[in-house]
Amino acid sequence: MKSAAFQHLLNHYRSNKQCLIFEVQIFLDNGNQIENANLVKIAKYSGALDCLYWQALGNGLTNLAKGIRRTLDKAKVHHGVEAL
Repeated sequence: MKSAAFQHLLNHYRSNKQCLIFEVQIFLDNGNQIENANLVKIAKYSGALDCLYWQALGNGLTNLAKGIRRTLDKAKVHHGVEAL
C-alpha cells in the first residue's frame, strides 16, 4: 500500500472526492436546481473518479478501486445525482 502508484492515485482520489462533495452540496443547497456550471463540475469530478477507478484496477489496487466505486455509487444514490 505504500507504492508510488498507490500514493499518487490516493492523493487524486481524496482531492476529487472533496471537490465532488463540495459541488454536490452546492447542488443540494440550491434546491436541486441545476446550473450548467455546477453540473459541468459535478461531471468533471465524477469522471475523474471513474478514471481513477480504472487506473486503480489496472495497477492491481482493488481495495482502492472498491472505495472509489462506493464513493460514486453513494453520490448517485444518497445525493440524488442521477447524471453520474
